[in-house]
Amino acid sequence: MTNTIVCPDCQTEFTLRGSVPLGEVATYYCSICEKPVRVRPAAMEAGGAAEARVLLAEDGTPLTRQIADLLRQAGYSVRTTTVGRETLEVVREFSPDLLLLDLPREGSEGIEVLEGLRDEPAERRPRVLVISPPSGAPDILSRVHALGAHGMIPKPALRETLLFRVQSVLH
Repeated sequence: MTNTIVCPDCQTEFTLRGSVPLGEVATYYCSICEKPVRVRPAAMEAGGAAEARVLLAEDGTPLTRQIADLLRQAGYSVRTTTVGRETLEVVREFSPDLLLLDLPREGSEGIEVLEGLRDEPAERRPRVLVISPPSGAPDILSRVHALGAHGMIPKPALRETLLFRVQSVLH
């Protein structure tokens, strides 16, 4: 079996040969930027989004349920947690491909989660999209990028915008 993978950092395409058991995570290193690329090759052969794992770390509002339901309808395996120390525990247990991390106005707990993720081995770190209030400060944006976030989604995001950003980071 072969799969074409795109490095999320430098956008280089490369081909994977062989397979990894369904649900397993494989780490490859991009031949251009040499950064780790986490993939689930057998899952992609089986249909893509259906096997991608998304962890939604939110504040437990009705918006959390709406986002989780939207992602499930799109075929993602979704788990929810609150933002804080337990987020890192759930990341270790669930091994998500993507962490949607709510960044409350004060932002400290979300920043702590991003800092904690940097201590994880590269092959275990999920990609991260930060969900922020619409008035997110520019200094917060640069800080979350410096801590490894792959982008931000302002609240409230349109359904199509949310799904597009999730798909673009995962595929």
